[in-house]
Amino acid sequence: MEGINKIKTGSLISLSEQELIDCDRSYNQGCNGGLMDHAFKFVTKNGGIDTEEDYPFHQTDGTCNKNKLKRRVVTIDGYTDVPSNNEDSLLKAVAQKPVSVGICGSARAFQLYSQVR
Repeated sequence: MEGINKIKTGSLISLSEQELIDCDRSYNQGCNGGLMDHAFKFVTKNGGIDTEEDYPFHQTDGTCNKNKLKRRVVTIDGYTDVPSNNEDSLLKAVAQKPVSVGICGSARAFQLYSQVR
């Protein structure tokens, strides 16, 4: 969202991760994780998201603080999923706009990964 906002407005604004952690409880689980699709839906339904400055990151789950929800500085009107494991679709998408990428960090092999050189 920060990337597409920069392209559209020329301003790079740091957005509030904490607002998503505290306020988007429909499907996401705060600091225990979630999916970007649900975050995008939250921002769309919410009418936008606030800045990091207005709703700063605290590295913990909290209760949605309505007093911090001030400006909704960035809005989105939708998003499109790129098919998994489809390199051609990914190339087309990144040629048009920023792409959000997620990885599954819950697998034990991923958590214990180390590369010896």
